Amino acid sequence: MNQRAGFTLFEILIVLAIAGLIAALVAIGAGRSSGGARSAALADLAVMLEASRVRAMRTASPVTVAAWADDNGALMAQEADELPRRWERAGIVVVDDIARPIARVEARFEPSGRTRARHWRFAAEAEPTGTIHIIEFDPISGAPLPLRRSDQSTVEVPSP
Repeated sequence: MNQRAGFTLFEILIVLAIAGLIAALVAIGAGRSSGGARSAALADLAVMLEASRVRAMRTASPVTVAAWADDNGALMAQEADELPRRWERAGIVVVDDIARPIARVEARFEPSGRTRARHWRFAAEAEPTGTIHIIEFDPISGAPLPLRRSDQSTVEVPSP
């Protein structure tokens, strides 16, 4: 009778390889989830902006929308006197045209649906001079355009 009192070196190496593979997949997934949360939050914000624009046209009264990042990196947005919406783990800061963090941005949609705001700019909290996410407003209709990304910290946006 030959009884074993442990694991062979080969068995230990197989277990370590599997554990390393699982750890790598988890790390890749975690990196994507923060970027995914950021993109989802900004896409939701663009939908909220369009809904506010439509509301201003439907009610024939101006609607103001503001967005800001709180101290925990969550994106906050509020329309007029409603409760603010919050997107957790977005990791976003609001930035100006030269990628400096600012407190908040606002857009006031007139009953015609137009706004004087040209664009809103957001950066990842960890790298405010990296990729800039831009929500632009159509200069004619005022509608928010599809989310745009730029790898430059400053972007030339044509004036209306």
